[in-house]
Amino acid sequence: MILSEIISREKKNVFVSAWTDEKPKRKDYPLSCKAGGRFPLTRKWRWTTVGFDVSGSSYRIMVAYHKDVPEYQAVLGECDGADTKVLARLEYHAAHPIVGWHIHAVCKDGAEVEAGVMKPHGQRRLPDARSHHRRNQYLDGFSLSEESMNDNMALDIAAKWFGFKHQTSWSI
Repeated sequence: MILSEIISREKKNVFVSAWTDEKPKRKDYPLSCKAGGRFPLTRKWRWTTVGFDVSGSSYRIMVAYHKDVPEYQAVLGECDGADTKVLARLEYHAAHPIVGWHIHAVCKDGAEVEAGVMKPHGQRRLPDARSHHRRNQYLDGFSLSEESMNDNMALDIAAKWFGFKHQTSWSI
């Protein structure tokens, strides 16, 4: 199934794990080609995982934000046995030369994506790294009075981009 179909279709059995700032374990978001076979985050990141099913396939999203600097990522992957096929990465990095929200996505069917790698062959970045980013503010458009990311906000951003519903205590 291609990315746009996964995003637009109804999600079943949506599950959100507890938020933590511990290093992820292999079982949380397995990536066989990474050192230790796990998602690479330090303790400076706060994260959760979201799991759901679409049309008979299972998917997971690692939602994470840095506690000290404006950095965010939500990584959508298809479960592939004890591994993950990364299909898309929504990111924000304040340290990039052209700051802004962008996505790295695979434009082919998920069945053709290699498992266990964060940057599978054929992944494209939109907008391009040298292009103008229309969404360049970290928290632009969010109705919060505070200046920093929080758990609910991070989850809501992933839900908006990847099309799943969840319980939250605030709204975009």
